[in-house]
Amino acid sequence: MVSFDLKKLFRVPDAQQRLAGLHLRGDLQRAAGHMASDERSDAHLKPVEDLLTETESVIRIVEGTRDRRMGFLVLTTENVIFRLHGAAPGLGEVVPLGGVTDVTDDVKSMTGQVRLETAAGQLVVGKILGTQAAQFALDLREQLRSPGLTPRDPVAELLELRERHAAGLVSDADYRTAKAKLLDQL
Repeated sequence: MVSFDLKKLFRVPDAQQRLAGLHLRGDLQRAAGHMASDERSDAHLKPVEDLLTETESVIRIVEGTRDRRMGFLVLTTENVIFRLHGAAPGLGEVVPLGGVTDVTDDVKSMTGQVRLETAAGQLVVGKILGTQAAQFALDLREQLRSPGLTPRDPVAELLELRERHAAGLVSDADYRTAKAKLLDQL
């Protein structure tokens, strides 16, 4: 049986290819590339940059609804940000990590929800596709335990590992073991 990839056949760009044309910050582009979304959301990513400081790094971004309006929920090394699609430039809710008192997630069928408890009240974002809500909450809990920690990109680590192996700095057995662990993270 012959198999082929229809996306390649019809030259449908993958997420990273689509996002490259937006000229986003590298950390935002990487996080957005892992988000479950399509090209309809891409145009709403650029204004997210206006809410980011130069000192913070984007860890995860998910798309969901708040009060029946679609937007992005963004986790950085310093803040949790929610920005509605189509909001005026510079507008969004920014919650410093120090202001988050609790985070819970709930996954039902095909979507999930993230609920943040803050000193100012609750921030609830729902209709997040797949298991992204659970992953966002997990990453947020990790940031609350270890503030400022920037998770490594498994693809970048794979490339580094390959270079060290080619240079003879990593044995074949260690290379295979480390490679398998990193591939599990993708």
